[in-house]
Amino acid sequence: PAQNQNNGAAGGCEVEPDVAHAVLLTVVVAVVLLLLPGLPVTPSMPSEKMYDLEVAQRWLSHQCPP
Repeated sequence: PAQNQNNGAAGGCEVEPDVAHAVLLTVVVAVVLLLLPGLPVTPSMPSEKMYDLEVAQRWLSHQCPP
């Protein structure tokens, strides 16, 4: 029973922030890696990637309402 304490009545919100931070960090790293070689070649990429990051943040914040 002790193993399931984090997944109880709170719906797992205690462990979600760690997962959300890991996912967000992965997204940020991926965006940076994609933008570094692409900046001089494709100036339209930053706005698209910022939109993707914004969508990812909205999705993460929607998972666990305050």
